[in-house]
Amino acid sequence: MIVCPSCQWQQAGGEECQRCGIIFDRYRPPEDRPLFQQEGEEVEEEQVVPPSPFRRAYRILRIVSPLVTILIIFLIFSLPTPPKVERDASATARAQQKIAGVQQAIANRGSAYDLHFSETELNSVLAIALRPPDAALAEMDVDQREAVESIRDLRIKLKNDKVHLYVAFRFYGKMLTLSLTGKLRVENHQLRLDADSGRFGSLPLPSLVLERAMRKVFNSPENREKFRLPDHIKDVRVEDGHMVVIVDPNSTGRTSVTF
Repeated sequence: MIVCPSCQWQQAGGEECQRCGIIFDRYRPPEDRPLFQQEGEEVEEEQVVPPSPFRRAYRILRIVSPLVTILIIFLIFSLPTPPKVERDASATARAQQKIAGVQQAIANRGSAYDLHFSETELNSVLAIALRPPDAALAEMDVDQREAVESIRDLRIKLKNDKVHLYVAFRFYGKMLTLSLTGKLRVENHQLRLDADSGRFGSLPLPSLVLERAMRKVFNSPENREKFRLPDHIKDVRVEDGHMVVIVDPNSTGRTSVTF
């Protein structure tokens, strides 16, 4: 009886195994084969299964996600150059005279008229508003004082019928910037900004994210009163690079006017 060295089949004589077909004289045990031949045979015996599309996408996502996160952080903290604006004392005086004229027109019940503010006048007034006197700060609560002190710069650019708003602020000790461009309007005595583009630092904000953020800011209960305009202000818009405020002194309601 001959026992097959490969499959252990027993048979009565013969030159080859009747079960697996190996030739006894040519058979060499695996341990006697060269190492490279054993590895090659093992590779051939393995069944190569291509990765599924989901697994392939997962592998790509694992590589791309950290890179995208690093890029987003870099763009957020990469501060753009502030827009150039003009500010001077004479523009501040002109803006204050216009505001005083609104108050006087309201007191005298005059006829409706349009009030025009130039870009220089607006930025001159904003520069003063960003640095309120100590007496005004003392009257604010903690949240209001922190909000005012966190804003480091605020600038407005007026072009055609759109306003470009640039604000730089500190957040947990880090300087950040937000830029918004859009059209101003008044809805239910509330000032609104329909932003069509925006950047957080140097990171462009998708239109869907920007639209939701604007809706949340203006529709939130805590901000409705902040953006509410006096009843004498009928409309606010930008025309030919000027801020136009439509004033109707004969309207009844709140009389305080703040620009």
